[in-house]
Amino acid sequence: MTIILRLKGLDAKAGIEDIRAFFGSVRIPDGGVCIVGGRLQEAFIAFNTEREAQLAMRLTGNVLKGSKVTLHISKMEELEHRLETVLKEKKKQTLNSQPGYVRLFGLPPSTTKDDICHFFRGLTVQEAIVNVRLGLNHGCLVKFATMQDASAALNFNQQSLGPFCVDVRGACEKIWNSALQEFDSESGTPAVEYIVMVSNLPKTMTKTEIKELFGCATIPHKNVLHLLDKEGNRTDTAFLLFNRTEDFDYAMNLTGCHVGSNTITVSPITKEAMREKMSKMHLKSLKHRLKPKDPRTKPNLKRKSGLVDKDQIKSLFSKYKIKKDNIALLRNSEGSGIGEAVIQFKSKKLAALAQRLHGKDFLGTKVLLTCITMRQMEDILNDASHTPLESFI
Repeated sequence: MTIILRLKGLDAKAGIEDIRAFFGSVRIPDGGVCIVGGRLQEAFIAFNTEREAQLAMRLTGNVLKGSKVTLHISKMEELEHRLETVLKEKKKQTLNSQPGYVRLFGLPPSTTKDDICHFFRGLTVQEAIVNVRLGLNHGCLVKFATMQDASAALNFNQQSLGPFCVDVRGACEKIWNSALQEFDSESGTPAVEYIVMVSNLPKTMTKTEIKELFGCATIPHKNVLHLLDKEGNRTDTAFLLFNRTEDFDYAMNLTGCHVGSNTITVSPITKEAMREKMSKMHLKSLKHRLKPKDPRTKPNLKRKSGLVDKDQIKSLFSKYKIKKDNIALLRNSEGSGIGEAVIQFKSKKLAALAQRLHGKDFLGTKVLLTCITMRQMEDILNDASHTPLESFI
């Protein structure tokens, strides 16, 4: 029977390994330490037997990483309650510190951030985007440190900045992000993006449930990516893409928390590393599907072999003016088509645009598109598990 102990007085710098070391030879199962933090700086530790829990209790009052800690008998219900409380507190703090936004009209293109800060004297202006398209007109977008400041900024409506009468209107984060992306696109500066990798999730967890867990229900579904196995099923890993530091920090604080019977791990990851992991898994998936099939499935393969040809693929991507020579149909070891192809575009930009067709209906089924590198293309085309294809340019 699992016994839960509550540890109080944990030093903020102490980690899971420090706690394991504190209990020495008393065995703690994998995933058996959950640092909750909070006002009381708590952690919960699970032990497999009552004997191990009793041995652990003898350490109450000892020093762990410079801080005296106390141990108390607890239970799973208390752990779950404390996690819910701490998450609500963190969420409340995040909401209280959320930035606010306003739009400004009537200012000249030469307006600077300093001008705007002077105009909103007494309020904390974090950032400003000047001369950006807002609907049919151009204007300025202003980001304040708090929603309270943004609300106070509306009181400056119809006040003057030099010879100009300023029209101040409310805005939201969606408008800000849209303008920021447009500004970054025009200036050639990539938009800020934060990515986390979440491991040990329940495999049945949906994108909506993941967004609720991470308190980011408003981010688009496309910003939550499941890592699939070679058979196309969800693994216990997913990626979340954020464009706000607050969301990223909140997500990182969830590492070590329990989701059902699982203890999740949240770690930062670069876009390149994420794409490499997903591409590797997609490559394994392709190789898995290209392996020789059981002879009993041969009739099905024959029926599938004529489902797609180069002309049909060329027609699907007609906007991008690809040539037949740039299309390689994938076949299995028996030379039968598997309904997949590798296509080379003239540029990365065209390939990215073409990927927008992902999920569209094509020949009675949904087309699945994944961008791959030249090396991955060569691995797929030269793989020994299928017959040589036509020369590829």
